[in-house]
Amino acid sequence: MPARTIHEVLANYRMALERVDPTGLMRERQQEYFRDGGKVDQLQGDNLFFYRLTYYLRFLEREDRRIAQFPGQLRPIALAEPLDNEVRSEALVHIQKCQPQQAYLELRNPFPTAPDAARVRTLRCGDPVRSTAWSPTRHLLAASCENNIIIWDVATGQPMGEPLQGHTEVVTSLSWSPDGHFLASGSFDDTVVIWNWETGQQQTCQPLREYTRRGVNAVSWSPDGRFLASGIFEGTIIIRDAKTGLLVCEPLRGHTSSVDSLSWHPTNRRHVASGSRDGKVMIWDAETGRRSVAPLYWHLAPVSSVSWSPDGNFLASGNADGTIVVWNTMSWERVSKPLRGHSREGDGQVFITWSPDGNFLASGGEEGTIIIWNATTWHRIGVLRGHTYSVNSLSWLTAHPHLLASGGDGNVIIWDVEKIQKKKGFIGLSSG
Repeated sequence: MPARTIHEVLANYRMALERVDPTGLMRERQQEYFRDGGKVDQLQGDNLFFYRLTYYLRFLEREDRRIAQFPGQLRPIALAEPLDNEVRSEALVHIQKCQPQQAYLELRNPFPTAPDAARVRTLRCGDPVRSTAWSPTRHLLAASCENNIIIWDVATGQPMGEPLQGHTEVVTSLSWSPDGHFLASGSFDDTVVIWNWETGQQQTCQPLREYTRRGVNAVSWSPDGRFLASGIFEGTIIIRDAKTGLLVCEPLRGHTSSVDSLSWHPTNRRHVASGSRDGKVMIWDAETGRRSVAPLYWHLAPVSSVSWSPDGNFLASGNADGTIVVWNTMSWERVSKPLRGHSREGDGQVFITWSPDGNFLASGGEEGTIIIWNATTWHRIGVLRGHTYSVNSLSWLTAHPHLLASGGDGNVIIWDVEKIQKKKGFIGLSSG
């Protein structure tokens, strides 16, 4: 089945409405109910279902008008999917109740998802996974489970030895050195540890208690492996020489709240981007300790993640209202309207990562879904569902078309994005 447009799905749901309420009696009763001051939260049973069905139809009609200027493109906003999931199964039950002989109406899903075959492996950690990181040189991944770090062999799905132990509180962030020899971790225990993952021993431990008493939220290596940046709760960024542990420059100060994400320019070791709960994105010169450009103020909610494109021409930032903003790094202007598709409920955090070729952007949200975006048109081209709780981190493997996602459900899921395109109705990553 080809990907459905909203217009086609609308016709399908209108048919469902006709079969559920062929005489129009339910619609008249509901209209009368609301005219008399009835409340939605007091609806029950069939009446509640009918309200959902008619509400969803109105929603689809608005969407159909909104995207009429994009023929053949499906661009529903976040509310559509949970509504569709609620209405679909109930509609079939009610159709069978009203007209059993026509119970097999196909309510076609307008939201194409990846096939189960695209899921390469699920690694179960038990505890919520706050951070994950692919090794840049081997088929290994690191995952933080509470105050421990597990190194997995992706090929076998087995841990590589015992967990790395040393932190006394939750590990919040992980980052491999560019040569793959060392792994850095930040924790709520106010320390940054550099590990020799093969021996399981700490190479260095950098206490940051003179700067923070509330924890390290982000760590990131410079592209040449010389510097290690740490973002702390108080809004400061510490950059040290990875070998000596000495400060490279004075602490970077400018944020007024926790720095939750750091990303180095892929080729220029001087430039590092930071995202903070103060809603700002800042670009720093690591050698001078000063901002390279004025703060990017668009976000009205905490910034949960920042990520440079592989060529350094774009910087994406995800924030707590469920949106993603992409900046042109030559002009520092937005390249499109904010990308919307994730839930605004709860903390609303959005985590992002670029494909190695820079053609796609993946985002994971509080609702547990992953969205793949075309980095040319900025259209949403597919959804991955596997987590039952929030997606806490994402990373794309350089050597293989694999996307790694970790979640609050304690699982790490590895997706093969090449297999995703084999799903009928899903626009594959190779389609552009």
